Amino acid sequence: MIFSCLTLKSSYRALSVRALLQTAVVIPATLFLTLANSNAERAAHVDPGTLVQSLDKSGKLVTCAAHPRTGKGVLVEPRGSGYVATKSAARAGCSSFNQLRRNRGGSKAVSEKSLRLGVMAPSAVVSLAAAQLDRFTFALLEATNLAGQARATGTLTQVSQSPLQYQYSPQPTDRLRGVQLDGTVYEFVLQDIQGDFSFGVTNFFQADHRLVFQAAEVGSSNITVSDIQVDGVRTIRVTGSGMFDGTPLTVDVTGQGRDVSEITYRTTLTGTITGDGIAINLSEGTDTAAWDMGYGYATKIQKVYSRRINTSWTVGGTKFSLRNGSIAGKFKSGAPIEYLDPSRWFAKGILSVNGKKAGQLRLVRKSSGIGVVLSAGKVSLVLQSWGL
Repeated sequence: MIFSCLTLKSSYRALSVRALLQTAVVIPATLFLTLANSNAERAAHVDPGTLVQSLDKSGKLVTCAAHPRTGKGVLVEPRGSGYVATKSAARAGCSSFNQLRRNRGGSKAVSEKSLRLGVMAPSAVVSLAAAQLDRFTFALLEATNLAGQARATGTLTQVSQSPLQYQYSPQPTDRLRGVQLDGTVYEFVLQDIQGDFSFGVTNFFQADHRLVFQAAEVGSSNITVSDIQVDGVRTIRVTGSGMFDGTPLTVDVTGQGRDVSEITYRTTLTGTITGDGIAINLSEGTDTAAWDMGYGYATKIQKVYSRRINTSWTVGGTKFSLRNGSIAGKFKSGAPIEYLDPSRWFAKGILSVNGKKAGQLRLVRKSSGIGVVLSAGKVSLVLQSWGL
Protein backbone atom coordinates (compact mmCIF):
# COMPACT_ATOMS: atom_id res chain seq x y z
CA MET A 1 0.00 0.00 0.00
CA ILE A 2 1.54 3.28 -1.15
CA PHE A 3 0.03 6.28 0.58
CA SER A 4 2.78 8.25 2.24
CA CYS A 5 3.48 10.07 -1.04
CA LEU A 6 0.25 12.06 -0.73
CA THR A 7 0.67 15.82 -0.45
CA LEU A 8 -2.15 18.34 -0.36
CA LYS A 9 -1.48 21.00 -2.98
CA SER A 10 -4.97 20.98 -4.49
CA SER A 11 -8.50 21.16 -3.16
CA TYR A 12 -10.70 18.08 -3.29
CA ARG A 13 -13.32 20.10 -5.12
CA ALA A 14 -11.02 20.29 -8.14
CA LEU A 15 -11.22 16.52 -8.53
CA SER A 16 -12.16 15.29 -12.00
CA VAL A 17 -13.76 11.88 -12.49
CA ARG A 18 -14.00 12.39 -16.21
CA ALA A 19 -14.41 8.83 -17.47
CA LEU A 20 -17.17 8.00 -15.01
CA LEU A 21 -19.07 11.23 -15.32
CA GLN A 22 -18.93 11.25 -19.11
CA THR A 23 -20.19 7.68 -19.19
CA ALA A 24 -23.12 8.78 -17.06
CA VAL A 25 -23.57 12.10 -18.89
CA VAL A 26 -26.90 13.79 -18.11
CA ILE A 27 -28.60 10.47 -17.37
CA PRO A 28 -31.25 11.19 -14.73
CA ALA A 29 -31.14 7.60 -13.46
CA THR A 30 -32.38 6.43 -10.10
CA LEU A 31 -29.13 6.55 -8.14
CA PHE A 32 -27.87 4.17 -5.49
CA LEU A 33 -26.72 6.98 -3.20
CA THR A 34 -28.03 10.48 -2.59
CA LEU A 35 -27.30 12.75 0.38
CA ALA A 36 -30.22 12.98 2.81
CA ASN A 37 -32.56 15.97 2.69
CA SER A 38 -33.30 17.44 6.11
CA ASN A 39 -36.92 18.05 5.02
CA ALA A 40 -37.51 14.47 3.90
CA GLU A 41 -39.17 11.38 5.28
CA ARG A 42 -37.23 8.15 5.63
CA ALA A 43 -36.99 6.12 2.43
CA ALA A 44 -38.28 2.87 3.87
CA HIS A 45 -41.79 4.36 4.07
CA VAL A 46 -42.12 4.78 0.28
CA ASP A 47 -43.33 1.77 -1.71
CA PRO A 48 -41.04 1.45 -4.79
CA GLY A 49 -43.85 -0.43 -6.56
CA THR A 50 -45.74 2.87 -6.89
CA LEU A 51 -42.93 4.75 -8.66
CA VAL A 52 -43.86 6.69 -11.79
CA GLN A 53 -41.60 8.91 -13.94
CA SER A 54 -42.62 11.70 -16.30
CA LEU A 55 -41.67 15.15 -17.60
CA ASP A 56 -43.17 18.08 -15.67
CA LYS A 57 -44.30 21.34 -17.29
CA SER A 58 -40.74 22.71 -17.35
CA GLY A 59 -39.43 19.60 -19.13
CA LYS A 60 -37.68 18.28 -16.02
CA LEU A 61 -37.75 14.57 -15.24
CA VAL A 62 -39.67 13.91 -12.02
CA THR A 63 -40.22 10.71 -10.06
CA CYS A 64 -43.45 10.34 -8.13
CA ALA A 65 -44.73 7.71 -5.71
CA ALA A 66 -47.70 7.13 -3.44
CA HIS A 67 -47.46 8.93 -0.11
CA PRO A 68 -47.11 6.27 2.64
CA ARG A 69 -50.12 7.66 4.53
CA THR A 70 -52.41 9.41 2.05
CA GLY A 71 -51.69 7.43 -1.11
CA LYS A 72 -51.49 10.67 -3.11
CA GLY A 73 -48.61 11.37 -5.46
CA VAL A 74 -45.51 13.10 -4.03
CA LEU A 75 -42.09 13.86 -5.46
CA VAL A 76 -39.47 11.36 -4.34
CA GLU A 77 -35.70 11.00 -4.54
CA PRO A 78 -33.51 7.89 -4.20
CA ARG A 79 -31.99 7.31 -0.78
CA GLY A 80 -29.85 4.28 0.00
CA SER A 81 -31.95 1.16 -0.63
CA GLY A 82 -35.23 3.09 -1.06
CA TYR A 83 -36.73 6.50 -1.69
CA VAL A 84 -37.36 9.77 0.15
CA ALA A 85 -40.69 11.62 -0.09
CA THR A 86 -39.99 15.36 0.12
CA LYS A 87 -42.48 17.09 2.42
CA SER A 88 -41.95 20.60 1.08
CA ALA A 89 -42.61 19.52 -2.50
CA ALA A 90 -46.07 18.18 -1.62
CA ARG A 91 -47.63 17.10 -4.92
CA ALA A 92 -45.80 19.66 -7.09
CA GLY A 93 -45.11 18.03 -10.44
CA CYS A 94 -47.16 14.96 -9.52
CA SER A 95 -50.68 16.32 -10.04
CA SER A 96 -51.33 13.65 -12.70
CA PHE A 97 -50.00 10.86 -10.52
CA ASN A 98 -53.06 8.60 -10.66
CA GLN A 99 -53.36 8.98 -14.43
CA LEU A 100 -49.66 8.23 -14.82
CA ARG A 101 -50.06 5.04 -12.79
CA ARG A 102 -52.99 3.95 -14.96
CA ASN A 103 -50.99 4.66 -18.10
CA ARG A 104 -48.12 2.42 -17.02
CA GLY A 105 -50.35 -0.51 -17.99
CA GLY A 106 -48.72 -3.09 -20.25
CA SER A 107 -48.45 -6.82 -19.83
CA LYS A 108 -46.82 -8.61 -16.95
CA ALA A 109 -43.88 -9.35 -19.25
CA VAL A 110 -43.25 -5.66 -20.01
CA SER A 111 -43.43 -3.66 -16.82
CA GLU A 112 -41.85 -0.30 -16.14
CA LYS A 113 -39.57 -1.90 -13.58
CA SER A 114 -38.31 -4.50 -16.06
CA LEU A 115 -37.39 -1.68 -18.47
CA ARG A 116 -35.71 0.36 -15.72
CA LEU A 117 -33.58 -2.61 -14.69
CA GLY A 118 -32.18 -3.03 -18.20
CA VAL A 119 -31.48 0.56 -19.18
CA MET A 120 -31.20 2.53 -15.92
CA ALA A 121 -29.55 0.19 -13.42
CA PRO A 122 -26.24 0.40 -15.37
CA SER A 123 -26.26 4.19 -15.04
CA ALA A 124 -26.92 3.80 -11.33
CA VAL A 125 -23.78 1.65 -11.02
CA VAL A 126 -21.74 4.38 -12.69
CA SER A 127 -23.25 7.03 -10.43
CA LEU A 128 -22.56 4.92 -7.35
CA ALA A 129 -18.91 4.47 -8.31
CA ALA A 130 -18.49 8.18 -9.10
CA ALA A 131 -20.06 9.16 -5.77
CA GLN A 132 -17.89 6.76 -3.78
CA LEU A 133 -14.76 7.84 -5.64
CA ASP A 134 -15.51 11.45 -4.71
CA ARG A 135 -16.33 10.54 -1.09
CA PHE A 136 -13.21 8.43 -0.67
CA THR A 137 -10.93 11.11 -2.11
CA PHE A 138 -12.51 13.72 0.15
CA ALA A 139 -12.16 11.42 3.18
CA LEU A 140 -8.45 10.81 2.49
CA LEU A 141 -7.71 14.51 2.18
CA GLU A 142 -9.83 15.52 5.17
CA ALA A 143 -8.31 12.84 7.43
CA THR A 144 -4.81 13.85 6.33
CA ASN A 145 -5.52 17.53 6.93
CA LEU A 146 -6.98 16.96 10.39
CA ALA A 147 -4.33 14.40 11.45
CA GLY A 148 -1.44 16.49 10.15
CA GLN A 149 -0.02 13.55 8.19
CA ALA A 150 -1.18 11.05 5.56
CA ARG A 151 -4.04 8.94 6.92
CA ALA A 152 -6.14 6.20 5.25
CA THR A 153 -7.63 4.91 8.51
CA GLY A 154 -9.60 6.31 11.41
CA THR A 155 -13.01 7.99 11.72
CA LEU A 156 -14.30 11.29 10.35
CA THR A 157 -17.41 12.49 12.19
CA GLN A 158 -19.39 15.33 10.66
CA VAL A 159 -20.14 18.05 13.22
CA SER A 160 -21.72 20.71 10.99
CA GLN A 161 -23.03 21.19 7.46
CA SER A 162 -22.51 24.93 6.99
CA PRO A 163 -19.63 25.34 7.27
CA LEU A 164 -18.79 21.73 6.46
CA GLN A 165 -16.71 20.46 9.38
CA TYR A 166 -15.48 17.09 10.63
CA GLN A 167 -13.66 15.76 13.66
CA TYR A 168 -11.01 13.06 13.30
CA SER A 169 -10.12 10.13 15.57
CA PRO A 170 -7.46 7.46 14.80
CA GLN A 171 -9.73 4.43 15.31
CA PRO A 172 -10.31 2.02 13.64
CA THR A 173 -6.86 1.23 12.26
CA ASP A 174 -7.96 -1.01 9.35
CA ARG A 175 -10.35 1.34 7.50
CA LEU A 176 -11.48 4.93 7.11
CA ARG A 177 -15.01 5.61 8.36
CA GLY A 178 -17.19 8.62 7.63
CA VAL A 179 -20.16 9.30 9.92
CA GLN A 180 -22.61 11.86 8.52
CA LEU A 181 -24.94 14.14 10.46
CA ASP A 182 -27.96 12.08 9.32
CA GLY A 183 -26.41 8.88 10.67
CA THR A 184 -25.26 7.48 7.32
CA VAL A 185 -21.97 5.60 7.72
CA TYR A 186 -19.44 5.10 4.91
CA GLU A 187 -16.44 2.80 5.21
CA PHE A 188 -13.40 2.74 2.93
CA VAL A 189 -10.50 0.29 2.77
CA LEU A 190 -7.54 1.46 0.68
CA GLN A 191 -5.91 -1.46 -1.17
CA ASP A 192 -3.49 0.29 -3.52
CA ILE A 193 -2.61 3.83 -4.60
CA GLN A 194 0.15 4.80 -7.02
CA GLY A 195 0.68 8.00 -8.97
CA ASP A 196 2.03 11.53 -8.98
CA PHE A 197 0.61 13.92 -6.36
CA SER A 198 3.31 16.57 -6.92
CA PHE A 199 0.78 18.97 -8.44
CA GLY A 200 -2.27 17.94 -6.46
CA VAL A 201 -5.23 15.61 -6.75
CA THR A 202 -6.45 16.83 -10.15
CA ASN A 203 -3.08 16.04 -11.71
CA PHE A 204 -3.09 12.60 -10.05
CA PHE A 205 -6.32 11.62 -11.83
CA GLN A 206 -5.40 13.23 -15.15
CA ALA A 207 -2.02 11.48 -15.30
CA ASP A 208 -1.40 7.73 -15.30
CA HIS A 209 -2.33 6.31 -11.91
CA ARG A 210 -3.64 3.32 -9.95
CA LEU A 211 -6.24 3.49 -7.18
CA VAL A 212 -8.03 0.46 -5.72
CA PHE A 213 -10.35 0.67 -2.72
CA GLN A 214 -13.37 -0.95 -1.12
CA ALA A 215 -16.31 1.34 -0.37
CA ALA A 216 -19.46 0.59 1.60
CA GLU A 217 -22.52 2.50 2.72
CA VAL A 218 -23.36 0.46 5.79
CA GLY A 219 -26.63 -1.39 5.24
CA SER A 220 -26.94 -0.42 1.57
CA SER A 221 -24.01 -1.13 -0.76
CA ASN A 222 -20.53 -2.65 -0.76
CA ILE A 223 -18.34 -2.27 -3.83
CA THR A 224 -14.71 -2.41 -4.89
CA VAL A 225 -13.53 0.30 -7.29
CA SER A 226 -10.41 -0.16 -9.41
CA ASP A 227 -9.37 3.06 -11.17
CA ILE A 228 -6.34 2.60 -13.42
CA GLN A 229 -5.01 4.87 -16.15
CA VAL A 230 -2.19 3.76 -18.45
CA ASP A 231 -0.97 5.81 -21.43
CA GLY A 232 -4.02 8.04 -21.20
CA VAL A 233 -6.56 5.19 -21.25
CA ARG A 234 -8.58 5.16 -18.03
CA THR A 235 -10.30 1.96 -16.92
CA ILE A 236 -12.65 1.87 -13.95
CA ARG A 237 -14.05 -1.47 -12.80
CA VAL A 238 -16.82 -1.75 -10.22
CA THR A 239 -17.63 -5.04 -8.49
CA GLY A 240 -19.82 -5.80 -5.51
CA SER A 241 -23.42 -5.40 -4.39
CA GLY A 242 -26.04 -2.68 -4.05
CA MET A 243 -29.75 -1.91 -4.31
CA PHE A 244 -31.80 -0.60 -7.24
CA ASP A 245 -35.58 -0.10 -7.08
CA GLY A 246 -35.49 -2.02 -3.81
CA THR A 247 -33.88 -5.00 -5.58
CA PRO A 248 -30.51 -6.44 -4.41
CA LEU A 249 -28.06 -6.65 -7.32
CA THR A 250 -24.52 -7.94 -7.85
CA VAL A 251 -22.43 -5.94 -10.33
CA ASP A 252 -19.28 -6.41 -12.37
CA VAL A 253 -19.11 -3.39 -14.67
CA THR A 254 -16.13 -1.84 -16.45
CA GLY A 255 -15.99 1.65 -17.93
CA GLN A 256 -13.16 2.75 -20.18
CA GLY A 257 -12.46 6.26 -21.43
CA ARG A 258 -9.93 7.77 -23.83
CA ASP A 259 -9.40 10.67 -26.19
CA VAL A 260 -10.01 9.73 -29.83
CA SER A 261 -9.27 13.23 -31.16
CA GLU A 262 -8.29 16.64 -29.85
CA ILE A 263 -11.91 17.39 -28.95
CA THR A 264 -13.62 13.98 -28.64
CA TYR A 265 -13.63 11.72 -25.61
CA ARG A 266 -14.99 8.17 -25.98
CA THR A 267 -16.26 5.92 -23.22
CA THR A 268 -17.48 2.33 -23.25
CA LEU A 269 -19.43 0.51 -20.58
CA THR A 270 -19.55 -3.30 -20.45
CA GLY A 271 -20.21 -5.99 -17.89
CA THR A 272 -22.94 -7.85 -16.05
CA ILE A 273 -25.52 -7.08 -13.39
CA THR A 274 -27.34 -9.97 -11.76
CA GLY A 275 -29.98 -10.59 -9.11
CA ASP A 276 -32.83 -12.94 -8.27
CA GLY A 277 -34.22 -13.78 -11.71
CA ILE A 278 -32.30 -10.85 -13.22
CA ALA A 279 -29.38 -10.94 -15.66
CA ILE A 280 -28.17 -7.85 -17.55
CA ASN A 281 -25.46 -7.96 -20.23
CA LEU A 282 -24.37 -4.38 -20.67
CA SER A 283 -22.91 -2.79 -23.79
CA GLU A 284 -22.92 1.00 -24.19
CA GLY A 285 -20.72 3.64 -25.77
CA THR A 286 -20.65 7.43 -25.62
CA ASP A 287 -18.78 10.04 -27.66
CA THR A 288 -18.58 13.60 -26.37
CA ALA A 289 -16.99 16.28 -28.55
CA ALA A 290 -16.49 19.68 -26.91
CA TRP A 291 -14.90 22.85 -28.20
CA ASP A 292 -14.62 26.46 -27.01
CA MET A 293 -16.42 29.03 -29.18
CA GLY A 294 -15.58 31.94 -26.89
CA TYR A 295 -11.81 32.17 -27.20
CA GLY A 296 -11.16 30.87 -23.70
CA TYR A 297 -14.49 31.70 -22.05
CA ALA A 298 -16.09 28.53 -20.69
CA THR A 299 -19.60 29.97 -21.13
CA LYS A 300 -19.18 29.55 -24.89
CA ILE A 301 -18.37 25.83 -24.84
CA GLN A 302 -20.36 23.78 -27.33
CA LYS A 303 -20.77 20.04 -27.05
CA VAL A 304 -22.03 17.28 -29.34
CA TYR A 305 -23.08 14.12 -27.56
CA SER A 306 -23.94 10.68 -28.93
CA ARG A 307 -24.79 7.51 -27.02
CA ARG A 308 -25.06 3.95 -28.33
CA ILE A 309 -26.91 1.14 -26.53
CA ASN A 310 -26.78 -2.57 -27.33
CA THR A 311 -27.85 -4.17 -24.07
CA SER A 312 -29.80 -7.34 -23.37
CA TRP A 313 -31.40 -8.42 -20.12
CA THR A 314 -33.65 -11.06 -18.58
CA VAL A 315 -36.19 -10.40 -15.84
CA GLY A 316 -38.25 -13.28 -14.46
CA GLY A 317 -37.67 -15.43 -17.53
CA THR A 318 -38.62 -12.69 -20.02
CA LYS A 319 -35.83 -11.75 -22.42
CA PHE A 320 -35.34 -8.13 -23.47
CA SER A 321 -32.90 -6.50 -25.85
CA LEU A 322 -32.35 -2.94 -27.03
CA ARG A 323 -30.34 -3.15 -30.24
CA ASN A 324 -28.77 -0.33 -32.21
CA GLY A 325 -30.08 2.22 -29.74
CA SER A 326 -28.78 5.65 -30.65
CA ILE A 327 -29.21 9.04 -28.93
CA ALA A 328 -27.73 12.35 -30.08
CA GLY A 329 -27.88 15.99 -29.01
CA LYS A 330 -26.04 19.31 -29.16
CA PHE A 331 -25.47 21.81 -26.34
CA LYS A 332 -24.07 25.27 -25.70
CA SER A 333 -23.14 26.19 -22.13
CA GLY A 334 -24.96 23.03 -21.06
CA ALA A 335 -28.27 24.00 -22.70
CA PRO A 336 -29.78 22.30 -25.79
CA ILE A 337 -29.30 24.10 -29.11
CA GLU A 338 -30.43 23.32 -32.67
CA TYR A 339 -33.00 20.99 -31.11
CA LEU A 340 -35.30 21.14 -34.15
CA ASP A 341 -32.55 19.77 -36.39
CA PRO A 342 -33.16 15.99 -36.80
CA SER A 343 -29.50 15.47 -37.70
CA ARG A 344 -28.41 16.95 -34.35
CA TRP A 345 -31.18 15.55 -32.15
CA PHE A 346 -32.59 12.07 -32.44
CA ALA A 347 -33.28 8.86 -30.54
CA LYS A 348 -33.90 5.53 -32.24
CA GLY A 349 -33.64 1.83 -31.58
CA ILE A 350 -35.81 -1.29 -31.38
CA LEU A 351 -36.84 -3.01 -28.16
CA SER A 352 -37.42 -6.75 -28.50
CA VAL A 353 -39.18 -8.96 -25.96
CA ASN A 354 -38.68 -12.72 -26.26
CA GLY A 355 -37.30 -12.20 -29.76
CA LYS A 356 -40.20 -10.09 -31.08
CA LYS A 357 -40.36 -6.35 -31.66
CA ALA A 358 -42.24 -4.82 -28.75
CA GLY A 359 -41.24 -1.18 -28.58
CA GLN A 360 -38.85 1.57 -29.57
CA LEU A 361 -36.55 4.33 -28.42
CA ARG A 362 -37.76 7.76 -29.54
CA LEU A 363 -37.27 11.49 -29.03
CA VAL A 364 -40.17 13.55 -27.67
CA ARG A 365 -40.11 17.33 -28.22
CA LYS A 366 -42.27 19.70 -26.20
CA SER A 367 -42.27 23.48 -25.90
CA SER A 368 -40.68 23.16 -22.47
CA GLY A 369 -38.24 20.31 -23.01
CA ILE A 370 -36.85 17.30 -24.85
CA GLY A 371 -37.09 13.74 -23.62
CA VAL A 372 -35.70 10.36 -24.69
CA VAL A 373 -38.42 7.77 -24.15
CA LEU A 374 -38.33 3.97 -24.29
CA SER A 375 -41.85 2.68 -24.91
CA ALA A 376 -43.43 -0.75 -25.14
CA GLY A 377 -47.20 -0.78 -25.60
CA LYS A 378 -48.69 1.36 -22.84
CA VAL A 379 -45.46 1.36 -20.85
CA SER A 380 -43.19 4.39 -21.30
CA LEU A 381 -39.93 5.18 -19.52
CA VAL A 382 -38.11 8.53 -19.73
CA LEU A 383 -34.36 7.80 -19.99
CA GLN A 384 -33.05 11.34 -20.36
CA SER A 385 -34.53 14.84 -20.45
CA TRP A 386 -33.42 18.42 -21.00
CA GLY A 387 -35.33 21.64 -20.28
CA LEU A 388 -35.49 24.40 -22.89
